[in-house]
Amino acid sequence: MPEIFRQDKDIPIYRGRVRCIRICIAYCIHLYNHSVQEIVKYLSTEKKIVKITDHIYQPKHEILPRPEAGEVLKRFNAKPSQLPYIMLSDKGLQDLDVRPGDIIRITRKSATAGESVYYRYVVEG
Repeated sequence: MPEIFRQDKDIPIYRGRVRCIRICIAYCIHLYNHSVQEIVKYLSTEKKIVKITDHIYQPKHEILPRPEAGEVLKRFNAKPSQLPYIMLSDKGLQDLDVRPGDIIRITRKSATAGESVYYRYVVEG
């Protein structure tokens, strides 16, 4: 095949084939640049929000009504401040409308007990 050299570059060009290769390369570069731009745009503008309360291993959290909280405290003969604390900023409470001073019931599935219940006192933080 006869070689033809372009004036602007010292790249040997074979008639017909190089044009097809150049078009393919240009298209691949275009796709690469477009996909990189889309990825950067996605990562920079949209933050992935993960709701931990929807995870399968997240135990069920619920606010106890005042009368039921009083019964729980009476049953354990304890003051609210004697319960283990849970901070208001805890991710397990993000869907609940909790305030400091509330008592939370946490129900966990257990392999040995079937279901276990824990109580927490909500504090600032």
